[in-house]
Amino acid sequence: MACNEGVEHEPWLTIFWDVENYSDYVKGRDRFISSPTFRVESIEKSTWVLGLFPQGRSDEDYISYILKGSLSKDTSQVIEVEFEVAILAEDGSVLQIREREGYRSGSPRCLDAFALREEVTKTKREIFLSRDTLRTRCRLWRTSGKAKAPLTIFGRTALKEEKRNLIGYVKNFSSLGWDRRPIHHSFDDSIFTIPHFSLQVGHFGEILLKISFEDVKATYFTIHFFIRHTDGSETECKKFEIWPDEGKEEIEYRLPFRRDYVIANKNLFLTGFYTESYLSIRKKTMRNQTFDLTSKLRGSNVHPIFVSYPNTSSNTFC
Repeated sequence: MACNEGVEHEPWLTIFWDVENYSDYVKGRDRFISSPTFRVESIEKSTWVLGLFPQGRSDEDYISYILKGSLSKDTSQVIEVEFEVAILAEDGSVLQIREREGYRSGSPRCLDAFALREEVTKTKREIFLSRDTLRTRCRLWRTSGKAKAPLTIFGRTALKEEKRNLIGYVKNFSSLGWDRRPIHHSFDDSIFTIPHFSLQVGHFGEILLKISFEDVKATYFTIHFFIRHTDGSETECKKFEIWPDEGKEEIEYRLPFRRDYVIANKNLFLTGFYTESYLSIRKKTMRNQTFDLTSKLRGSNVHPIFVSYPNTSSNTFC
């Protein structure tokens, strides 16, 4: 779309958005990353959000963007703008740009087939993803109403990684049957929310590990299981990568040993106290949680120095 001749040359609003640890987000089709909600109180109390599909929204060969602006909080009217979106190099130079086009706030505008995913993540990765960060700039020009002083907003979305090494045990393993038995561990869940783990025996004596994600708040988990033997050695089990937002409430894994084998080799697997027996399981758990940070600067000739302040708001519109 051609630019409106009446639009002022200087952008009304400029948003710089960094997505850090970008490689950790690229896990599956239709996965969606939302920017912080950029609140512009001085300009009709509007809010603006960018969205990103690392593996495309309609074509997996491209990454896609979405822009959504709110209606004016003062008048409940649409805000008419022209906008452009660009991917920047670390030095601020433009690597890929979608030229200016018109937009009316209130509904999302999709920018499909924005940049070749192969170039961004592989063939030109060093320039597109230096320090594993994707840098986006969105500029808006008013086409209706009176533009106020230019505003520049900086935001970043990052995965905070937290790791825990847990040793759990199943009490009275010898009597384990079809009923579920929780895996106990000495850990404060209020500090680090983890999934719930339990064991049960299947119809053919197989040992089933159940992992429940109810009320789990994290972008994704990586969980690595080991069976710890009485002599201190370990048998490595499956490694899971789990995205709670995919709608799965529980997953099941069959351990490499059957119940009768563990009991027959209790000197290797089970520790006991009087008549009780314990099967020890070690869990290496890594939680990645998304955090959004924003900061604002006014005036022209503002350079993108990323000084950030906490903003706990988030927005999803797809």
